[in-house]
Amino acid sequence: FNEQKKKNMLTGVEIGDEIYQFSDIVPGEKQSSNQWFTVCMFTGKNREVRKLFESQDLEVSRLKRVRIGPIFLPPTLKEGSCINLTEAQIKELQNYGK
Repeated sequence: FNEQKKKNMLTGVEIGDEIYQFSDIVPGEKQSSNQWFTVCMFTGKNREVRKLFESQDLEVSRLKRVRIGPIFLPPTLKEGSCINLTEAQIKELQNYGK
């Protein structure tokens, strides 16, 4: 991972007939040959994260969603599980991006 690859993913990469783009990329913890990243995006296209990283010859071995819109997911939330949103969270989602 280098600054040019980061710049490419922030300015947008054409894959097929679509443009894929992150709004932010923040490098995180590095463990041996693995590097964690936090990325933000405007859309939720199918396999968007994987396609963007692969377009830069970078392999994605694991993804973990931590936020949907303005709502941060509890770290204890297991795959396939759900939580009930509060009225305040529902209003946040309704007003998100307006």
